[in-house]
Amino acid sequence: MLRLAPILLLTLLAATAHADEGYTLGLDLQADDADGFAATAFAILGVGENTSISGALGKSTTDLSQAANADSIYADLGVDHSFGLFGVRFTAAYWGDPDVLDSKDLQASVYLSGERGSIGLNYEDRSLEFELPPSDFFNRTSFPFDATGWGLNGRLEVSDNVTLYASGMDYDYSVAFLQQSSDRIRPLIVVSRLSVLSSLADWRVSGGIGVDVGEQRLGLDVSRWDGAITGSSNESITASLVTPLSLRVDMEIAIGADRSELFGDATVATLSFFYYGGEP
Repeated sequence: MLRLAPILLLTLLAATAHADEGYTLGLDLQADDADGFAATAFAILGVGENTSISGALGKSTTDLSQAANADSIYADLGVDHSFGLFGVRFTAAYWGDPDVLDSKDLQASVYLSGERGSIGLNYEDRSLEFELPPSDFFNRTSFPFDATGWGLNGRLEVSDNVTLYASGMDYDYSVAFLQQSSDRIRPLIVVSRLSVLSSLADWRVSGGIGVDVGEQRLGLDVSRWDGAITGSSNESITASLVTPLSLRVDMEIAIGADRSELFGDATVATLSFFYYGGEP
């Protein structure tokens, strides 16, 4: 998946020139005060009246403090098809740093959608592998394990200008993180949401509101999750503004604050651009 990801995304980007149902191209840049940085390019392509394919390719760098920097890659490819009221979505993804932690993910969703909102059921299968650092008693060790997750998401337009949304996910891991292995993993964990290790959640819930003000959109998102390794509680809040730069280009600016009871606080800034192609 990792070797094919750049080819798949470039193919998807090239195909947008022939998209009959329109397309979206995007670039997302993130940085935080925990020395983390991430950049992601993505595309959504309409290949029929009810079908779209999507792809993303990104890279992030985080400072692991007690180890070398972690440079992680993210790539995904998905397909979405609507049968009217009912729809399905399938995605394959790879993320991580093979020297620290990486994962191969398969995701599936079924959803119901209407004029005022949607609700979906999500499933995720993850195949992960840790590279545990050496300790006084152990050499560097590969530590493979699996995880499965189930969750729900929903969106509701309460008025023409206001939208509410929420989601939740609960994971079941194939191994218990014993004190011995947890002590070796703990030095790699940082507060940065851009770290691949932040994806190791026991459970995660989030919600938010979007409000249209003229041609702009204001957003507020909150989330909470518990770490699968440390059991630590983590919270995040993000405020965003989407504004048009032209008929086909939007820009989003977001500022977020993360708090972990074990690893401190971090502030995250995000700058995103969206280009909408196809027939105006």
